[in-house]
Amino acid sequence: MKAIMPIAAFTDALTRKDEACTDEPDKSLDHELPPDVDLDDLGVDEGPMHSIPHLVAEKRTSTDLARLRAKIKALADQNTQTLIVKIETQADPLILWELHLELDRRGIPPAQRWPVNSCGTAQSRFITVLADLHWLVTRYSSHAPPSMFRNWLGLFKLAPGSDAWLTKAYFLYKNLSQTNLARSGTRAMALTPRQRQNLMAFPTAAMWKRRQQLETDKHVETHQALYSEAMANPYRARAFNPEHAANRRATLWRVFVLSDFSPTETTRNWKLVTGESVTRQAITKQITTIKTALKKHCS
Repeated sequence: MKAIMPIAAFTDALTRKDEACTDEPDKSLDHELPPDVDLDDLGVDEGPMHSIPHLVAEKRTSTDLARLRAKIKALADQNTQTLIVKIETQADPLILWELHLELDRRGIPPAQRWPVNSCGTAQSRFITVLADLHWLVTRYSSHAPPSMFRNWLGLFKLAPGSDAWLTKAYFLYKNLSQTNLARSGTRAMALTPRQRQNLMAFPTAAMWKRRQQLETDKHVETHQALYSEAMANPYRARAFNPEHAANRRATLWRVFVLSDFSPTETTRNWKLVTGESVTRQAITKQITTIKTALKKHCS
């Protein structure tokens, strides 16, 4: 995989023109993931992979099923940001699926649930894609895949989340090219750039590159830069202690990157993720402060 762009250079690149997020199908696929992108970041194809109904059937013993139901019921009472963090680390595939469903009910786009699950299995990768598919069919029920991929049409006609839908999604996924999942899925469903912006497993190459800036090592560097800026400018951080200010701004930067640098989308997603209503102008001002800090403190 190519080296990730340094954060300072990355902030400079924000002023360049990127592909527009339109509602027109991405026919050219010019922005697909390049061949050297390591799709292991979406989960290594290791171990067995089963449909959700199959996994549920495996937990038919009363003890296992009761325990599963208790864990699922508890999700509704948990903070949205806590649920997002759990996406990366949850080992039980059924709980992972339910985490996605709970966040879907709260209107959190799959992209805002980044990073992907780190278990590195074929099962976890499938559930990542399944979460994208559920988001699509519930928000774009009238979307029509091209005639040459008419077998995908059933996914938009069945009740999302039903056993029939889950089984259909499983077999459609198995027929996708796993070596270039983003390309094969985008073509099969005729996804638009705007749709792909909100998805986790079907980004454009530009979106993928941006999301790499949120990998653990880069996130640590970003947080340190924002902490240093808060320490150096206590007046600007007067409402919070420096650590709180750094955490808040790091979260805002994450939402901004995952919103494809759109202040409008960032404002909307910030409210969904944090529950706070902030004006677009206030968001833009904070992003400017963050960019300045990253340029100043990052190499």
